[in-house]
Parts: sequence; structure tokens; C-alpha cells
Amino acid sequence: MGRFKKRIGLLFLLAVAALYIAIYVVPQLTGFLTATYTAEYGELQIYDDTDMYIVRNETVYTSGVSGTANRLIEEGRLIRGNTTVMEVSGEGGSSDTEKYASILERLGSAAVSTSDFTAEGGGVVSYFADGYEGELTSGTMGSKSYEYYKALSQDDVAELSTGTVAAGDPVYKIIDKSRWYAVAFVPADRTGNYEAGKTVDVEIGDAVISMTVTGVSEEGDLCRLLLETTRYYENYGGTRVAAVRIVTADAAGLIIDNGSIVEKDGVKGVYVKNKKDRYEFTPVNVLITDGTSSVVSDSFYYDSEGNRAATVNPHDDVLKDPESID
Repeated sequence: MGRFKKRIGLLFLLAVAALYIAIYVVPQLTGFLTATYTAEYGELQIYDDTDMYIVRNETVYTSGVSGTANRLIEEGRLIRGNTTVMEVSGEGGSSDTEKYASILERLGSAAVSTSDFTAEGGGVVSYFADGYEGELTSGTMGSKSYEYYKALSQDDVAELSTGTVAAGDPVYKIIDKSRWYAVAFVPADRTGNYEAGKTVDVEIGDAVISMTVTGVSEEGDLCRLLLETTRYYENYGGTRVAAVRIVTADAAGLIIDNGSIVEKDGVKGVYVKNKKDRYEFTPVNVLITDGTSSVVSDSFYYDSEGNRAATVNPHDDVLKDPESID
């Protein structure tokens, strides 16, 4: 009798353990009890994080005399042609040879010597230079290779002297005020997110700059982007290389897993659980997708013919795997 009770007790424990596994363990492993998820409101961005190389049409001026510099125009100020940018007076100015040697070498004949320190043409004043101002312009940026851009460094950008200068030192530059440009590279499989004429938002530091894509081309396993803008960016005169986020699409709505979306009679939709615990096919209007998730209109949308169509509502239960009810 004692053995029988022990067997009964053991069987009971095994049954409880099996029930526990069936209720708690198996569903977590198979997702059996999570066949649906709640449609929730959210925002989705399509973007690429990369380095951006800033390009400007600009002229670097070098001092024709030695002395002590006195700047008359602030960094970033827009001036007219023939405006006096600075004064150099006194004698015995000494050059920071190590600081300027590489800049002057890269500039070569592109530098303009001045003794009256006026700007030949109007533009934006800047007191930063890296020596690439003469060779990297809006006209040449499309012909430079990825290796060329990869070799550029923000460390090459120097702030020009605010004290004594020697004859031949770079002292200021004037930037074309009409627009500035940029080059960036993203993986080639992202090319489809870009096309000439498209507007993108470039997040650079705390600033968000709207830029227009003017060129898209593939270079090996990379996609080269040419961009331009007329928008103001405070630090653009002294920036050559910057880490940026290029946002190509941004939308708010209900977040839906792409695996939930099917096509029925030419209409995209998902299966939503109704009050009777049955699944109903519900059309959706996809706003943007990142390949994994999509943002869709909530509650209703207007189809291509202008008809109002009911769609997924916030907090609806959406079927994860539509094939499970086929």
C-alpha cells in the first residue's frame, strides 16, 4: 500500500511538472501563446550613419607682410567684395612653420597673397584652413575617389593665427555664400534609398541640415552621395570631416512587423483579431519600412482612388504569422 501511494505521489509530481512545462516553458520557446502582438503608435527613421566630407568654393588669403594681426570681421560673417577683413601692423611677426607648412604645400598656387587684407569678392569669412581649399571644390568633388576622401582628416584643419604672422602665412579665407556641398559614402545595398533631387536631413552634432542629393553612384561595394544645401551651419567654415546621420525617411504611425503583412487580392494588409477571437483581413497603408518593421496609417487612410478605407487601430491584436491560419 505504501509503495502504491508513493507511485501515485510520483505520478502526481510528474503530471504537475509536465503541466508546468506545457503552460510556462513551451509557450516561451515556441511563441505559441504570443501569436499576436499589440499595434502601438511609434516613429520610424530610415537612416545611414557615416562620415561626411564638407566641400566649399573658397579662397585662402596669405599675408604679404609680417606683423601683428587684428581681425576686423568675425568668423562666419557675410561681407561684400573689397571689404577689409583684418589689419597687420608692426614688425617681427614669426610664422608657426610646423602648423602651416602642410597647409601651404597643399594650397600651392591656389593661395592669394594680400597686403591690404581685403576680400576680392564677397562671401563668408572664416579663419580655418586645411590646404584642400584649392583642389576640393564643387567642380572636383565628384571625381575624387573614396580613398582620397578616406585620407582626409579633421585634424588637418587649423585655426589661423590671431597674433603675430609672417609673410606667407595663411590668415583668412572667403567662402562662396550661395551654397555649400558634401560627399558621403554608404553601403551599396542602401543605394535604393537615394536618388538625385531627393531631400534628406543630415544630423551633424546638434544641428539638423536639410540637403539635396545631387548625385548617386556606386564605387565598389559603396554608394557615393553628392549633396548640397543653402542652409546655414554655424561650424561649416572650419569643418572638413564630420560623423553624421543621414535620414532618408521619417514617419509616425502604428508599428507593424513586416512578417505580419500579406497581400490579398492585390491589397496589402494584416490579420486582426476581432471581438469573437477570429482573425479578419485588414488593409494597411505602409508609410515607410526599414525592411524589418513598417509604419502604417492608423484608423483610416485614403486609397489611390480617394476612397476612405478603415485600417488597423491602436491596440489592435495583430497576427504575427499569417501563414498559421491559411
